[in-house]
Amino acid sequence: MPTYNTSTPANADFEHRKWWIAGLLTLFLSGTGYLYAGHPKRFISYVFIVLSASVVIGLIGFRLDINPQIILAITFIVVIFQFLTVIDSSIKAFKQNAFQKKWFNKWWVYLIFAVILGGAVQLAAYKPFTAIRSFDIPSASMSPTLKVGDYLFADPYAYKNKAPTRGDVVILKLPSNPKVDFVERVIGLPGDTVQFKNGQIFLNGQPLKILKIGKITETPHKQPVTYTIQRETLPSGQSYLIYDKYRSSGDDTKIFHIPADHYFVVGDNRDNSLDSRFPETGFIPRENIYAQVKIIYYSKSFSRIGTVVK
Repeated sequence: MPTYNTSTPANADFEHRKWWIAGLLTLFLSGTGYLYAGHPKRFISYVFIVLSASVVIGLIGFRLDINPQIILAITFIVVIFQFLTVIDSSIKAFKQNAFQKKWFNKWWVYLIFAVILGGAVQLAAYKPFTAIRSFDIPSASMSPTLKVGDYLFADPYAYKNKAPTRGDVVILKLPSNPKVDFVERVIGLPGDTVQFKNGQIFLNGQPLKILKIGKITETPHKQPVTYTIQRETLPSGQSYLIYDKYRSSGDDTKIFHIPADHYFVVGDNRDNSLDSRFPETGFIPRENIYAQVKIIYYSKSFSRIGTVVK
């Protein structure tokens, strides 16, 4: 009977695979944990799925006029997919008791992939390739529409081919402080007049309709604050809730004449907003308004997740 030598060759490079390394590689180096665990076919499948999904998400991102909740749903699916692949690659590595290293498990393969991935991230960071941007709300100036702890998706291409419209919730930079992002609501357009009387907005001489709803107590920054809730309606019929706290210096103003290519913005929390009523903010030049808020994708209050901002 012929005999066969089944012993391991002396020069074979065998290693045990660590499950946590596979998980970290999959999470931070786009699926390379599958290579580490000895499953190159799964790695190729992962890359194909990610690239295909990126194309679809990119196309949708440039069409944010569709329901923003679709974007939130896609984002949720991407997070779940990434979580499952981390778990799967970790399990594959855990089950691989002894793995013979091959060319795709050499250190320089991971280095090359890290360089390629880093270049892709840098490319995506350029503004022309950014379909949506994320912001968080650190202050209560836009309550109740946006609250402290909300995280937003905003469209930086919303005003590429059109001007801001009345009622838009926008991301802007103050002329006096261009390094900081601010969130406000557009009320006055170029050529309009705006005046506050007893806390009520008069737009082009006509008062905006206000309906008092009730009171609410919130704790945006540790100390409880009681607000009067009101519903304000624009001439277009668009309405939204605003907060009124007390009589303040911004409740009665002069008549503001908005110059060409400038906008008048206010916060929905009328007594806690440094907006166009005050010289620190003033009129906002067209070029300083660079994104429109679309949706709340995460919040400390889970009921607010998925809310379309209007």
